Amino acid sequence: MIPTIEFTETETESGIISPEHLKTAVTEYKDAGCLLLKNVFKPGYVKTLNDSFIKKYSQYLTDKNHDDALQVGDKRFMVTLKVEAPFNNQKIYANPLVMPIIDTLLGNNCILNGYGSVVSLPGAQDQNMHYDHPFLFDDDEIDPLLPSYAITAIVPLVDITEETGATVMGKKTHRLPADLKPEHGAEPVYPYTSTGSVILMDFKLRHAGMANKSDHPRAIMYNIYSRPWFRDSANYGKQADVQISKKELVKIPAQYQRLFQFANVT
Repeated sequence: MIPTIEFTETETESGIISPEHLKTAVTEYKDAGCLLLKNVFKPGYVKTLNDSFIKKYSQYLTDKNHDDALQVGDKRFMVTLKVEAPFNNQKIYANPLVMPIIDTLLGNNCILNGYGSVVSLPGAQDQNMHYDHPFLFDDDEIDPLLPSYAITAIVPLVDITEETGATVMGKKTHRLPADLKPEHGAEPVYPYTSTGSVILMDFKLRHAGMANKSDHPRAIMYNIYSRPWFRDSANYGKQADVQISKKELVKIPAQYQRLFQFANVT
């Protein structure tokens, strides 16, 4: 099972995480390298995000090569989202229930290192197990001991079921050597969940998108948070990692401007 925190109605309504949940979340994440957070958003709000994604980014819902989107598997594309309505919202990039966990794990000077979506089209097949980025030092003694330097926060825009497919994660593989053989992997966990949840995943965790057996696209949003010195050298050759205009940047509250300090501003 993936470690899970289920926020109470009081936490969801107030946007204040309890000290007990914060402590448990940090402890569980450090141990497993992944964490499911339930009741972060109201499902109706997530539906508006999914509807907007389908409308604004419909060109990526066809199985063909795109000049500005990375193909990351069969019928599966990584798309940079412009930080603009409805995606320019601090509930997404600095959610009050999620950011205390991120800041505790990465430091309160962490930045956004990616802001986008991965969409799996109907009929998409299983990905191979992989890491999102090469380990920092290519040293099997040092790398497994390092604390988190980047965390992906996944926001499912549709319910994650056996039909739509989940992201299977190798629990605790962030503490194992990078050349781990598939048959030596740790316990696989399948974070099936309804909309309103957020899934945290360490950049050193082995994972794979599962097949989409449904008749509709499975889209997830992702925020990649990192320590300020890290840059993703593996995934952004075709597109920007964080895309925001000057007009939209001034809408970011002062306390969250640091998240966008290395964004691609147009």
